[in-house]
Order: sequence, then C-alpha cells, then structure tokens
Amino acid sequence: MVPESRAEIRRLVGSAIDDAIDIPMSETPSVELFHYTDSAGLKGILDSGALWASSAAQLNDGSEWQYADELAEDVFAQNVRAAPRLLDEWRRRASNEKRHSHPPLVACFCDEGDLLSQWYRYAAKGQGFAIGFDLTRLNTDEYRIGRINYEPAKQRDAVERSIQSFLHACYTHSVEPERYLSLLNGRLQRILPWFKHRGFREEREWRIAVRAELSDLIDEEEENSNERAEFKRVKELQARIPEYEPSHPPPMPVPTIESRLKFRTGQFGPVPYVEIPIRSIQSIRIGPSANRAAAEAGVRNMLNARGFDPSAINLSLSDIPLRG
Repeated sequence: MVPESRAEIRRLVGSAIDDAIDIPMSETPSVELFHYTDSAGLKGILDSGALWASSAAQLNDGSEWQYADELAEDVFAQNVRAAPRLLDEWRRRASNEKRHSHPPLVACFCDEGDLLSQWYRYAAKGQGFAIGFDLTRLNTDEYRIGRINYEPAKQRDAVERSIQSFLHACYTHSVEPERYLSLLNGRLQRILPWFKHRGFREEREWRIAVRAELSDLIDEEEENSNERAEFKRVKELQARIPEYEPSHPPPMPVPTIESRLKFRTGQFGPVPYVEIPIRSIQSIRIGPSANRAAAEAGVRNMLNARGFDPSAINLSLSDIPLRG
C-alpha cells in the first residue's frame, strides 16, 4: 500500500536508511582523548569553558571534506548507472546544498597524548599543548562522537548500504528517488564527517561533529519560517495596537544553527564555529619544544584565574626529546 502523506513516506524511507547505516557515534570513547593546540587555543578553551567546533570545509587539511563528498558521489554513480537523470539530479542537489547549507562543524582529537606528528602539525611545532578530555558524557543527538575511518573499502561499504537501502525503499513505496535525495544526503552526513584518506591514519583521530541532518533541517526550516513570520506579524500588530492580544500566541521561533554561529580568523578567511560547553578537562601536557618551566607556571596561573582546580588536572611534560 502506498503511504498517503509525504511525511509518512519520508519516515519510511528514512527508517530504511537508518537500519542500514553504521553511525560512528555508536562507539563511545573509553579512553581520554587529546586536543592538540597552541597557546591561543588553550587560552580560548579556558576562557570560554568550551571547545570550538569549526567548519569541516576549512580544516588544516582542506581536501578531506572534498574527499568524502567525492567518495559518496562515486558510490552513488555506480548504483544508478541505468538512471543518468537521477545522477544528474544528485549532482545538482549536492551543488545547491553546498551553496545553501553549512558543512559539518567538527572538533578533532587524538587517542594518543604525546605524538610527534600531532605536536608538529597542530600544536605550534611542539610549542603548544595537548589537552586531555573525558568525552564519555557528550554523546548526544547534537554532539556526535566517533573514531575516524581511514579504510576506503569500509567507507565505500557504509555509503553503499545507505544508498541501496534508500533506493530499495523508494521503489518499494512507488516514489521517485529524485524527490527524496535531500533525505539521503542528510543521512549520509551522519557518516561522511568521519571519513579521511588513509594517508592520515597515523593521526589516530576521533571527532565530535555538530550538525542537524540536512533532511530534517529542510522540513524544520519550512515550519520555523512560518513560525517566525507569525511571530513577527503579532509583534508588529502589538507595536501599533498595544492592547492587541492574539487568541493563540505564536510560539517562539526555534533557534537555528545559524543563530549559534560565531566566526574566527583563518588561513582562508573567516571560519564559522559553534561553542561546545565542556568542563571535563582531565590533563594538559606541555609540548616538547616549549619553555617548560614558564609554560607550566603560566598554565597553572590561568587555570586558577579561570576557576579550574589545578590539582584536579594532571599537568605533565612531553616525553619526546625534542628541543627547538
């Protein structure tokens, strides 16, 4: 039987993808995870009591988001070889969504707290810090945590299962896949942020991603835009007629991710980010090239000034014999 409403079709198709998809956040970290940063990054985290999740499109490795997108398109193309119009529509939608939606916002970690490549690449060539966090309580619908997948075969398999489940559900319920490509893309955003080229596997990365699924945002945006319009209309009437009271007060508009965005300077221009409130700092390790005595004293003073208990945070020095 064909579902009567588009909402029901979306639910059925989305559920089929969910049954097939391997969501990285299903693996909760059981160990301390480390965020490598420089002095400015440490100061920002301690000042704000928050981590910054920045646009995946503007990370140090600018190609990694393109890598995941291209992998998904290639797998989709292989599964719709007999339907070139569907592939064209996928590419059109993908291009449109890149222009009108935000890439995932991510914060990156490593499961090793004294790794030379991490010091050199992300912590001012060894003059920075590795901040250890307990992230076991952060695994929520808004903040997804997962280990990076560096294996091309596993990446392709995960994407292919999602695409095949999507196509099967559409054909089973006699609906055109073209109408629900945004739903598929939204579900793929649950796995693509955790795909990187295998050449980076030595980084042993974990990641927090902050992003509502695109398909959910589309429906919510329609509803929220109507709510915002009604809210604005009532406020304008009340400004002209102070005694006016609507029979059914409109709900406050739901905050969008745009309302939470902040911006910092980056190598390629302004970088959007959101703050992830966090106080679960377990340790701070001082890099191998730092002036260790001065760095340790400075960290202790800053922890005290920002309301942290230095005795509850393990301060240590890198064991790597590097000086510079």
